[in-house]
Amino acid sequence: MSSASPQRHVVLFVFEAWGHMRPVCNFVARLVKMEPTILITILITPTLYDRVQTELKRNFEERELSLLDRIRTITLSRDSAEALDSSVLLNNFADAYEKLVNLQPVMCVKTQTEIETTCSPDVVLVDFFGSAPIEAIRRTSKKPVKVFLWFACSATSLFCIGGPERLGGRGNLRARSEEVAKLTGVSVEEAAGQISLTGKGSLIRLPGLPPMYDYEIQPQRPLGPIALLGGVNLKTYDTIAGCDGLLIASPECYEPEAVAALRDWMAESSRPVYACGPLIPSGARAVAFEKLQGSEAAKVESFLDAKLASHGQHSVLYVSFGTIFFPMEPQKLAAFLEIAMEKEIPFILNHSSPYIPLPDFVTDKLSNYSDCMVTKWCPQQLVLSHRAGFFVTHAGHNSVIEATTEGVPLICWPFTMDQATNAPRISDKIQNGYELFQVRSGPGLQPAYRLGKAPEATLEAFIAEAQQVLSRHSGKTESAS
Repeated sequence: MSSASPQRHVVLFVFEAWGHMRPVCNFVARLVKMEPTILITILITPTLYDRVQTELKRNFEERELSLLDRIRTITLSRDSAEALDSSVLLNNFADAYEKLVNLQPVMCVKTQTEIETTCSPDVVLVDFFGSAPIEAIRRTSKKPVKVFLWFACSATSLFCIGGPERLGGRGNLRARSEEVAKLTGVSVEEAAGQISLTGKGSLIRLPGLPPMYDYEIQPQRPLGPIALLGGVNLKTYDTIAGCDGLLIASPECYEPEAVAALRDWMAESSRPVYACGPLIPSGARAVAFEKLQGSEAAKVESFLDAKLASHGQHSVLYVSFGTIFFPMEPQKLAAFLEIAMEKEIPFILNHSSPYIPLPDFVTDKLSNYSDCMVTKWCPQQLVLSHRAGFFVTHAGHNSVIEATTEGVPLICWPFTMDQATNAPRISDKIQNGYELFQVRSGPGLQPAYRLGKAPEATLEAFIAEAQQVLSRHSGKTESAS
């Protein structure tokens, strides 16, 4: 669009995961810089409002601040105690979208202000389990509106949920789930979970990756009931089927084969695919405003500076599993941290998940160790750019791209989907002399890549491998200091 074109209105609706929302902030910032006449409306839940405002500000220099007026953030009530129950939120989205279509003001429940609009939506980006929003958009819009699926994970993992079998996917997940449900008497959602999250030891071949066993897509204990997670995957499949195209927050150079295969597949239905990553803010304001997202940022920076002085470069272990995930087998986490303490390795444990509490026996182990810090929210880019050392990560897409950008070695502890497909790719992308370590608790079958031996899924085997990996890390630290 040229600067002389009429104003266009882009609406984005993202659920509560910060890993989905954060790249949206960076994407819309670039969008308004490229086209200053565009109008952006972000619809989110109140819990993300403050964080979104500071993340947006990270992308703009002082001379560009007027562009923020083109980005309006409207919070919608969620009104549910259940972590993944979004029924009320979806109804509120439908109501808000109808008001935008009819040029009526929409109430932001966080600020209690009414947000006016001057033009109806032209394009809508929905999160990848946004099939219900797509139905509301098609039903309510008074003109042709393009609806794109916003996918904040790796392109490779999209095949696992909605891809054809020839590309490592499960085929028509909706039809297969309905057939299994009819034959077995389980719900369609549970059938979808059985199909997409349980493996039988069959090889799958995803674009750009070595062959994998199907059970490697879910290498840890699920975070919720199989029917709940299956329902999420089913909604994702329906969203892929119902959208007009895809926007992925992945750099094309990171997974070129997967992006090419994704484009070819979507071209069969005349739908485009845009790779928009990496979506990472940079500059002085990016650093300053990241520190404002959490109250412990100053303590984290002081801790890093102190350990740099006392232990040398690459000495601190940064442990974070994102804002949703956390180990469902805390005894393994406790054992890992205990080994780090035995080897006198400083570490930061970031526990941000609101769904899985940090067990008392873990915090008890840490209470007498002065070279550790436990946080609820950590400025991750600050930590990684500080060259903390190893990054123990769930291998979520944002974390992987940020770590790769900084050249930080990773210990991968993947839980599901994009994490499980990111992990094997990392060893090819980061050339730093460290071996990839994958924490697993799946069946004792021979994995198809990198590990060299079958995982035993026992605490003893886990401890033995953790000892080896952290011994290598402590050896690197000693030589560096």
